[in-house]
Parts: sequence; structure tokens; C-alpha cells
Amino acid sequence: MKHRIALALVVLLLPLTTVHAWDAGDLQGKWVITAVNDEDDGDRSEVWEFRGDQWIAWSSGRALPADTFAVKGDVIDLGYAKIKVLEIAGRRMRTEQMGFVYTLEKQ
Repeated sequence: MKHRIALALVVLLLPLTTVHAWDAGDLQGKWVITAVNDEDDGDRSEVWEFRGDQWIAWSSGRALPADTFAVKGDVIDLGYAKIKVLEIAGRRMRTEQMGFVYTLEKQ
């Protein structure tokens, strides 16, 4: 009976645990936004660059001022904004910020 209770607790609590297999090193480099909310972003002019602890947004070939970021769990924390990383699979990343889901491809 004790084993069944323990197993039931594990099954109930397992979805509450957040495990991700990536860190700030996996973010390094340039990521092109290829889709927003699963709609293709045809011009590919929006880029996120991670360089050390700096996050740089590029828009139409122009870099915006860099911001410092930190990884906290599955979140890229910019201080003033938080980007939830839904998945990193090879050269593809999916994130969520303010209700928008971004699909990015590493360059």
C-alpha cells in the first residue's frame, strides 16, 4: 500500500517539475525568427543574438542596444522582460513572450 501511495505521488508531482537540458551556452550565436505564432516570417530580418551575457536584437539589419540577460530555469531574464524557452532542439528554438510564440533557427 505504501508503494502505491508513493507511486501515485510521483505520478501527480512529476508534471510539476521543470527539467530542461540547455543552458546559456546553448543560446550563444545568432537566431533568426522564422515564425511568429506558427505563421511564417517571410523576410527573416529579425534576429536575436546571444553573445556572452549580452542579448542583442537585430531588426532589418540594424542592431539595437545590447541588454544583459540571465538564464533562470527555462526563462531568459532580461530584467525588464522575460522570454520563456519552450524548446531547444538542435538548431531550432521555440520561445514565448507576452502571448507570442516565436520559432527561431540558429545561424
